Amino acid sequence: MKLSEFMENRKSAREYRLKNLSNKDLKKVNEILKEVNEKANRYNINYQLFEGENIYKPLRGEGGYSGVMIEAPGYISLSMKEPNDESYIYGAYYLEDIIGKLSEIGYGTCWVSLFSVSDELKKDVFGTKDKIDFILAFGIPVNYILKGDSQYSNRLGLEDFIYINDLDTPVDVETLQNYGLDEIFYYLRNAPSAFNKQPWRFLIKDGKIDLFIKDYQGNVNLTDSGIVMYYYEKLAEIDGINASWDLNVDPCVETDMKFIGRTNF
Repeated sequence: MKLSEFMENRKSAREYRLKNLSNKDLKKVNEILKEVNEKANRYNINYQLFEGENIYKPLRGEGGYSGVMIEAPGYISLSMKEPNDESYIYGAYYLEDIIGKLSEIGYGTCWVSLFSVSDELKKDVFGTKDKIDFILAFGIPVNYILKGDSQYSNRLGLEDFIYINDLDTPVDVETLQNYGLDEIFYYLRNAPSAFNKQPWRFLIKDGKIDLFIKDYQGNVNLTDSGIVMYYYEKLAEIDGINASWDLNVDPCVETDMKFIGRTNF
């Protein structure tokens, strides 16, 4: 499946065929994790595979949103040795990479939050003191993704999250076309975000693109930053753009929004 099609049709799978993972399945997923960990470990991030019952039973009534735990044949933990902004951003970035690779071999996925789970219980379940705020449930979905799902019907227009030169001037489609960015951002607006808030804002200025995240009630969702960074890079790559993000630069404008990083186009 093409990336653009995957992004348009993507939907979290919340029900799975509860069949144990075979040794063949385990091998495939571990190969994916090994490949991703080779890149992610530089950010003190690590992903580990767990079989379903070992995670679902102890976290039932504890994990997920309002204690509603997703039951799945497999889970992948996102652990951070030194939690900081960078590890949250790149933890989400590489988890999306894993999601794409799992999709290619027929698995559905769902992010599961563990913020409500005590550190003691997480240590017992996952066998580590590392910070684990998210896991990924995966398996063969009971119902496959249906095109045109309503979760994307209220997506922001391009002029609602992209600005030109300053954060008071929404971009127009003609300008994006002139820069060769119209298709990238058309599909990028389908990037997933917590509660579909779409908090990311992009500023095109001086041949660069700055990424900011809106603060919702005192909460800046860094995982949303990592997710949209990942998809920008991948969509740009399709158009022959070798994009990469630099988090260690100053923003080009002052704003109350949190500056995340800068990329090229």
